[in-house]
Amino acid sequence: MSSLTTSECSLQRLDIRGAGLDHWAEIRHLHALSFRAVTSRAIEPKQSAAFIERIYEPDYTVSLQTHDLLVAWLDQRPIGTAGWVPFDHRAKSARITSVYVSPFFNRLGIGSRLVAAAEARAAAAGFHAYAARAFQPTVGFFEAVGYSRSAQGVQSVGTENGIPVIFMRKSPLDPADEGSPDRTRQGTLPS
Repeated sequence: MSSLTTSECSLQRLDIRGAGLDHWAEIRHLHALSFRAVTSRAIEPKQSAAFIERIYEPDYTVSLQTHDLLVAWLDQRPIGTAGWVPFDHRAKSARITSVYVSPFFNRLGIGSRLVAAAEARAAAAGFHAYAARAFQPTVGFFEAVGYSRSAQGVQSVGTENGIPVIFMRKSPLDPADEGSPDRTRQGTLPS
């Protein structure tokens, strides 16, 4: 008989679904909390403050509402998000957006599950390649779910220098490569 850890028991109650009208304030708070925790050692305090200020502006919520945003819910509380928007209609690529997980639930696979769910919804809409904009501390996460670095840039947040970002891409595997030992499909989860 195996015993489940507290986190495993909690994650069995995890529900991934959309957000309702009454949830945007909680989602903004989650984004600010997660951003602060992830980037606190990687960017200047002025940059962090400017980005968090942006999160609490009304147009941030309006922007989120244009994304197909999924929320990880635990006991009716949002603990993570990920969404997607069309990125390039000709190439059928989608941008994976708003990947945030509460720092209290990091490293439990919630971010991976959310990204996989967002990719699945984008794929169902006909998009089969993905792009993401990652802050430096999150690059390893995106690489772990199958993304690779494509370019570097800066995200403007109203400060002089903006925040450095890495542009990431993930393309579908060629079916002939699926069995290759050095090419595994990442970002999918066992059912």
